[in-house]
Amino acid sequence: MEETKKQKLSLGVFIIFYVVLMVLYQVKWKGENIAAIIFNIITIIVALCFIYKEDLLRKCFSNDFYSMQIMKGFLFGCIVVVLTLIRYAAMGGEPFRNLTGIHTNLIPFIFIRVLSVAAEELALRGYMYESMKKQNFSWLVIIFIISLLYGGLIYIFYGNIFNACFCFGFSVYICCLRQYIKNYTLFSAMLTRFTYSFCVEYILGL
Repeated sequence: MEETKKQKLSLGVFIIFYVVLMVLYQVKWKGENIAAIIFNIITIIVALCFIYKEDLLRKCFSNDFYSMQIMKGFLFGCIVVVLTLIRYAAMGGEPFRNLTGIHTNLIPFIFIRVLSVAAEELALRGYMYESMKKQNFSWLVIIFIISLLYGGLIYIFYGNIFNACFCFGFSVYICCLRQYIKNYTLFSAMLTRFTYSFCVEYILGL
């Protein structure tokens, strides 16, 4: 019982830390690359410390079937990219209109996106996800809390309900993959997120 209380306290402290850190960045230093790098590195370090402290490293990552982890991460990222293209086309948009800029700022984009994806996944679908599973939270409650945090923060920061709903759905999608797809690890989730970001944000410029 005492151990469960400590785990719940740690989870609560981490959620507060994550929300405060994200709000602080968005309010004070939004759009500044150096600040984004620093805040993401802090999040990665703190999330890894919590994961290691609660012995969740093996739950988040696996040494088995690296090729399958990579393939599934890339595949499920491509599925979301295709769905995004279909959505844009169905709404009368032109998803390929910004292709002319695909060769600009590649290295900074990759560096910042890798850090941000790693930070968000380690925090949300790494520590929070595995900690709540360990404490026997209902799986529906787990994905709701994590997805609400992800999509809700988007809405608070940008005031765009459509993007917030998309992020909520994207988070549910990745949580379901982690729950039901064999060899789909946290590393796979990071690859799914980065594949989507690279294709949709960098190549397509959407």
